[in-house]
Formats: sequence, structure tokens, C-alpha cells
Amino acid sequence: MPFDTSPMRLSSLLPLPLLLLLSTHAAASENGCFGNDRDRAARMNRAINQFIQQGYEVERGYISFEPICHPDSTFCWGANPSSPYGRYKLRTPLLIDLKVPVYQLGPSEALVFFGCTPPPARYYGFQTYAFMSHDRILFASMGDSINFLNINVTNSSDPFDKEVLIVTTGDQRAAANVFSTFSAHAQVSRESMNVDVIPDAVALGIEPIGYGLNHTIFNTLFRVALCDNAAACASYMNHNWTVLRVRPLNSPTPTFYPLKPERERWTGVTEDSLETPLQTLLQNVRTQFLKPGSHVDEVRRIYPLFLEGRTCIKQLTNCLGDTRDAVYMDGDEPLNPAPRNQGSFLLTDSPNDFLVVVGVLHASAPMKLATYTNLAVYLPSKAMGVLAVVDKDLVGSSQPYPGGGPYYYVAKFARHCNGEKYCTEVPTTFPGVPLASNLTFTERAYVNPATQVGADPRALQAPYVIHYVPDK
Repeated sequence: MPFDTSPMRLSSLLPLPLLLLLSTHAAASENGCFGNDRDRAARMNRAINQFIQQGYEVERGYISFEPICHPDSTFCWGANPSSPYGRYKLRTPLLIDLKVPVYQLGPSEALVFFGCTPPPARYYGFQTYAFMSHDRILFASMGDSINFLNINVTNSSDPFDKEVLIVTTGDQRAAANVFSTFSAHAQVSRESMNVDVIPDAVALGIEPIGYGLNHTIFNTLFRVALCDNAAACASYMNHNWTVLRVRPLNSPTPTFYPLKPERERWTGVTEDSLETPLQTLLQNVRTQFLKPGSHVDEVRRIYPLFLEGRTCIKQLTNCLGDTRDAVYMDGDEPLNPAPRNQGSFLLTDSPNDFLVVVGVLHASAPMKLATYTNLAVYLPSKAMGVLAVVDKDLVGSSQPYPGGGPYYYVAKFARHCNGEKYCTEVPTTFPGVPLASNLTFTERAYVNPATQVGADPRALQAPYVIHYVPDK
């Protein structure tokens, strides 16, 4: 690991050249935020020096964009296969292992990410979760995310490749101190400062912030989806991004952030007018995909799953790393280690066994209730995302069918596509769905631009799945 995670004091600060070496990665470009890495490392070091003079310990962690799921994983948390996840990794005494992407936080501590936002992409968002509390895994959001539509960045309305400071804390005084220190000693603009709030634990219903048993364990995710330039995105994710833990040596009384209302999802705008045309398209697609030796086994709608982190906290249930930036539609099949095989499908390797999903391109529809949509295949027994198709790849997919048009998609899934357009092959080996295992679908619609949060699920038209199977 490139960073020393032991507490740093003034007498043990590393020499500036070594700090710069540790903090510098070959930039994708000499322009923009990413190209100013050396300067930013030096400024961050001045802020660290000032914290230590004020009587703080400063500890280094990092952001890792490592895969969440591996061939030997038994549970993969429902991760979106088209959206890589960066995770904060910090040393916590109760957990010991730096490789575990969960942590505890002192009442007056703050985590600090001082770096760059991603290169241009369809979406990104920062979110801290109550991962475990009351002896239950919750993995639940505690409020709205910091995303590409609401983030504060320096001197621009363009939220990509810009300098940013994100402070994760439950203490208003801790956040204010970080802001003032970085402003005065690292020349960070107030325009680029953001607070990733951990609300008052009592009001939220989680165990207190602090260390040891009977205190909440947190984790932080940084989602980046569908970069315009794949090479720039890979460079960004391979970069050594530092996360600082700033800890007071004394025990100041914290001023906790109050639990505030979340952003309203409902706007009164809906896709209801698309329901009848969608039904017409569905019937035409159903007929046109029929071929000798096959028949329709069933048609099922993928209804919304009303995932809300604060509800999961209240009910002490696992929210699987939800974000209010998304609407989740995944039918009746829960992503858990004991699937009911309801809402899931067994897909054989017969050429007459395939699935067709018919739905709405939410970002293209006149209502514009999303910035992008993806449709993912899951292995529900492991909550493992296998593959995903995104809206831009499905534009035009409904045109060959009567009733089709620019607002709808038709996506086929089979074991073998043989070059068929708008058909996606589902593999049997990792990351795949074995022939003897069921699969399910999840459609995500990300961020209504009018509200800067995911649309109300009731406002969207849910997709349909048609399962064609061989005649017996």
C-alpha cells in the first residue's frame, strides 16, 4: 500500500519530496485538476502540518477502486456492474485490517478527501453509509449523496476534473476547522468545499459515533459511471487518492449535525402517458420474437423496489448500499443468499430459450426524469452483478417493432446471440450465471436533473420481461 496509516506528529512528518512522490501518479493530462497533482500534494502537506501544530493527529488512508466481487466471493452486495466503486480504506483499531473498506470514526474526527472530481462521465456520487449498527448489517444511506449535479467545485459549473474538498464528519466544528485550515494554509477555495454529513446518531437511530463495540461502523462509496474517455477514467481510478483522518488529541465536545429532511423525489411529472404505447410495443414484440419450436413461458413486470436508507435503519434491514440518486426496479427477487426463485429466470443454452426486456429510455423520454439508465443481469444467489447494458447502447432498439420509437428499448438476452443486434450474451463462467442457476434483472434510473436526486419510483414506467422457452 502506498500510504503510511500510522498517526503523524510534527516530529515524524515525512520529507516533502517523499510526500510528493507518494502522492503523485502519472497524470492523464497536464491540464485541468488531474495535471496539478504535485502542487496539490504540497498544499495538502501544509494543511497537515498546520493540523499537527494545532494538536491533531493526521492519519493517511486511501480510495481503492478494486473490484467488489471475486470468483470466490459468496456475496457481492448487489453492486452495479457498469459503475465502478471507489471505497475509503482506513485503519480502525476494532477492525485492524486496512484492506477492509469499513471504519469507525471518533465524535470530533473528520475524514478529508482533497483531490479531483472524475473526468467527464454520465454520473458520479459520494455517499457514506451506516454499514453496521445494533449488531446488524445495514449498509444504508443516511441522507442524500454528493453527486455531479449538487457538488461544490472551484470556479466552474462544470463538475468534472475539478479540484474538490469533501469532509466526512458528524461534527459541525470539525468540518469548520478543516475548511478554515485548508482555506488558509492550502489555498483551497470555499467554492470547492463539501460536507458529507453523518447526522445525529440518536435522531437517525444508529449507535453512537466512536470506537469499539456498541458504536456504528461506517463505509464510504464513490461511484463513477460511464466516463466519456475510458483511458482517462482508468487513469483516474488507478491514481493514489489520499483520504486523511483528522483526529483531535483532546476530547472536544462535538456539535452534531441535525437530522435534516431529504430531497423530495416527487415533482408531479410522470411517465404515465407512455404506459399505453409501452403496452402496444410489448404485445408487438411478444409476437415478433416467436419462432417455431418456442413459446412464451411468462411475461413479468420488473416493479420498483422502494429502497430508502433511513427506512432500512429504522427497520434494521440490509439496504445493500442504496443511494437516493437511483430508482431501483428489480422485480420480486431479492438479492440475498437464499433466493426464492420468484422474479428470476432459468436461462438454458437452447437457441429457443431467451429473454426480452421492453422498457422506457427514461433519459430520452420527454419528461427527462433521469440522466441515464442501465439494465443489469444479476446472479441473485450471490447478489452479483454480471453485466449491464446502458441506455445509449439501446437507442434505436425498439424501432424495428410496430409501436417502437425513441423513448423505448427492446433488449434481448441469451446464451448465444450469434451477432444479433441488441442482443447480449449471458456467460456461464465468472462473472456469469451458471446454467443451473437463476438470473434476475435490475433497471436503475439515475438522478432526475430537476431535483438532483432519483425520481419518485411511482413516476416511472417499469420494464417488462418476456421469457421464451423451447416447446417440449
